[in-house]
Amino acid sequence: ITVILHGVDTEYFKPRPGIAEEHMIFGPGRDFARDFKTLFAAVSGLDVPVFVTARPSRLAKFFPLPPSVTRRDLSNEELLDEYAKAALVVLPISLATRSNDASGCSTLVEAMAMGKAVIATRTKTMEGYIEDGVSGILVPPEDPKALEAAIASLLADPVRRKNMGMRARLRAEQRLAADLFAQSLARFFDELLGQRG
Repeated sequence: ITVILHGVDTEYFKPRPGIAEEHMIFGPGRDFARDFKTLFAAVSGLDVPVFVTARPSRLAKFFPLPPSVTRRDLSNEELLDEYAKAALVVLPISLATRSNDASGCSTLVEAMAMGKAVIATRTKTMEGYIEDGVSGILVPPEDPKALEAAIASLLADPVRRKNMGMRARLRAEQRLAADLFAQSLARFFDELLGQRG
């Protein structure tokens, strides 16, 4: 088995110094494996706005949405702005049947490249990207208390949050940049073709 980490355009997704960080959680991503039940339970006791980009059909069972939650579709430019404004990016992943352990990777690498502190559900895939406590925080699946504690701790510690985001950005530049991803794929296919020859 060869693992090739997902790549990201680190020139497109990069910190935007001209946009001030706000007291807000961003939950981007439109795939079906987002665990909104855990996210909404986790933030119910916190005084923080939450902005998600999920399809309305994915949220239908949660209507009306909690008062702190906003949902909207975004253009590419708006997406960059919301990443930049967010204090945290939160990626709760459902491990239920039909879910993919690699779910959320595109969003994760975008957030890391933007220099954001990320809290994600611990999965084998997420462990390959996030060094827990260093470049992000991993929490157990379907554990709203653990997610709430992680969110509260980072919201209360802007220095730790900033340092974690800087380490996430560095990891994206050193291991996840699109050109590195392309080189890894090319090497893999060269080796594969060499084995067949």
